[in-house]
Amino acid sequence: METTVGGDLIGSGLHLLLAGMGTVFVLLGLLVATCAALSRAVRGSRTVPAIEADGDDELVAAVTAAIRHHRHLHAAGLPARGLPAQGLPAQGGS
Repeated sequence: METTVGGDLIGSGLHLLLAGMGTVFVLLGLLVATCAALSRAVRGSRTVPAIEADGDDELVAAVTAAIRHHRHLHAAGLPARGLPAQGLPAQGGS
């Protein structure tokens, strides 16, 4: 059997196509695995620094309430600007 120039070119093109796509697939897989590992590592080392209160109990209570409110909104998946502040009218609408 005789091989033609066109057949050789198509075969070489397919070989190059598979090699390139395989390389990209492997590198993207490594990237995903690395990102997942780093995410797990960072999530595990998340700590809240301790702050010592020096007196002003009202300030400590206000900051504690603000932090709890923020964490509640974040855990519920609500946007921080989605709720009006106390005493202020809601923005938007008519």
